[in-house]
Amino acid sequence: MNTLNKHCEIPPKRLNHCSQERQVGIEIEMAGLAPKQIIAAIKRHFGGDEALNGPLEYALLDSQLGNFKVELDSRTVKKAYKLADDADLPWPLEDANTIVKDLAENWVPWELVSPPIPVSQLDQINDLVIDLRHQGALGTRKAAQYAFGMHLNPDLPDLTAATILQYLQAYCCLYDGIVARERPNFARQLTPHIRHFDKDYILKIIAASYAPDLQTLMADYVEHNPTRNRSLDLLPLFQFLNEDFIKQSLNDPRIKSRPTFHFRLPNSDIDNPNWGIHIAWHEWLAVEWLAQDEKRLTQMCSAYRKELNRFGHHVDNQWQKRASAELAR
Repeated sequence: MNTLNKHCEIPPKRLNHCSQERQVGIEIEMAGLAPKQIIAAIKRHFGGDEALNGPLEYALLDSQLGNFKVELDSRTVKKAYKLADDADLPWPLEDANTIVKDLAENWVPWELVSPPIPVSQLDQINDLVIDLRHQGALGTRKAAQYAFGMHLNPDLPDLTAATILQYLQAYCCLYDGIVARERPNFARQLTPHIRHFDKDYILKIIAASYAPDLQTLMADYVEHNPTRNRSLDLLPLFQFLNEDFIKQSLNDPRIKSRPTFHFRLPNSDIDNPNWGIHIAWHEWLAVEWLAQDEKRLTQMCSAYRKELNRFGHHVDNQWQKRASAELAR
């Protein structure tokens, strides 16, 4: 996938499990702009009506693409803001809220959350990114404490266990190459949010004999990954498929049910003039193409099993080179 091409290409399978054009939800974290500036930029591109859902949650409703949100991306900050509202303080409430907000904005990004975007219209989000950059948006490399990311939430061509497993296998095989391209900064590496699957789980799912039904696939995933903090988070998808099982297993109200993967690894490098959503999208398309090529996927899984058990795997970059070559196909 040539990332010099800033056009967001169409995946090999264009229709989703409902036989409609596939869609991608996009989340972009940034600093440098006030939320009203971000909302104004979205409105310039797509129209819509501005709304305020709360002191830290803004919205643009009924745009050409649907409803957008802009929010301060931290549950802790939101709780602190509510405490400031509820507290009996010796100074004006407005000052307390302002202090919380100002402190938060130095450490916590504003997050732009898009509605599901049809894959044929993703280039319009790149146009918005350029606008935000010109307005002064800042990304993860601008300050040491910025650990900003961009998340993609692509829906699937179907919801069978076989298809989900193929995507998961393809992602694990290509992960080292994606990391080499994204180069997550030190602050992001320190956070728990983009941790990868452990070796035992990877070896389990890429084994030639592993052909689980849907319930077994979900149970194995939850056993090894009882957390949202994975670079490719499948919990929203599994909660969509079996809400009772995921809620009984994890009881985490932050898991939002949706028939998508949650690709959390990419950086938000929004102030870089060469950056756009096409970078991460083309990395994801490499996963798509590998997942759809059964023969090549089988070969990659076989080679990766040997690689993970090879003495020196963690010392050199042999697999990173192979995975990077696959991304460049």
